[in-house]
Amino acid sequence: MAYRFEAGEQVEAGFRRIADEQIGKILARFDGDHNGETTIHESRKSLKRLKALLKLVRKGLSKKDYRREYDTVREAGRLLSGARDFEVMPQTLAALRGGAANLDGTAVRHVEAAIGRARRDFETTWDRDAAIEQAIEDLQEARQRIAKLELAGGFDTLAAGASRCLAEFKVQGAEALASEHDEAFHEWRKSAQRHWRHLRLLQGTWPELIVARLRVTRVLADVLGLDHDLAVLAQFVRDMPEARLKCQRRRSLLDAIGRRQNALRQEARAYAGLITADEPDSFAARLKAYRAAQGLIAALGEPVVALQADGAVE
Repeated sequence: MAYRFEAGEQVEAGFRRIADEQIGKILARFDGDHNGETTIHESRKSLKRLKALLKLVRKGLSKKDYRREYDTVREAGRLLSGARDFEVMPQTLAALRGGAANLDGTAVRHVEAAIGRARRDFETTWDRDAAIEQAIEDLQEARQRIAKLELAGGFDTLAAGASRCLAEFKVQGAEALASEHDEAFHEWRKSAQRHWRHLRLLQGTWPELIVARLRVTRVLADVLGLDHDLAVLAQFVRDMPEARLKCQRRRSLLDAIGRRQNALRQEARAYAGLITADEPDSFAARLKAYRAAQGLIAALGEPVVALQADGAVE
């Protein structure tokens, strides 16, 4: 089934189903392809979906249960993170080169070579098989525990979780835009991704309305993701020894990265305005009202005048 609470589905049952499906997908991927980069990448996305789900239902779980399962999923993500930065940095550098006129080609080649060396050095120390086996074992145990977890509060728990995380998103966005610090934008990116996943989980409350917010939030998360990739590349460039990258060439690359980040951050500010227009408490209240109204619509049986599909309105 889909990564969402279905209309009419009991919240506790939906929580268990969604968690089981995401863990099941991870285990199935590794059963078929233990070492593929795509397998690891897709599994990490499933882990992010699990973390968002746990954040959404946090109020309905005991503190002990929430912390245990959240830490398990987070640790599995760390085990599988591997060489992620070394995979992304060449793509980020290539995109920067394609969009920046007169970028120093020699500097780019030096950085590309340094990334390659760093990746080879990392892979000599990372025991991929051991990390994967540990993640699989931890997730198998978590799957069994989650199947028995009690979740209190029903849909109110979901609305409260969405409200709390939207409030965090607003605060982190304000801090990032005020400070211009890379780490602050990284935290904002994570909260934007979390809000986007929460919208996916809650889409069943009113799909036609929530999908518009989903699209904007996804774009914002993508913009902030590109910003983060540039920040990682910039730090790598700063850390390169002088013998590998002369000061003038280093400065030219960092200036190009900074210009691209500035443009992305202006986009982020603009898109965020569509999301932060909602106050967290009001957003939660609307979600609960949608849920109640959908229940009444479902109870109509055969309405005299049914809701029309998209495109049916003249």
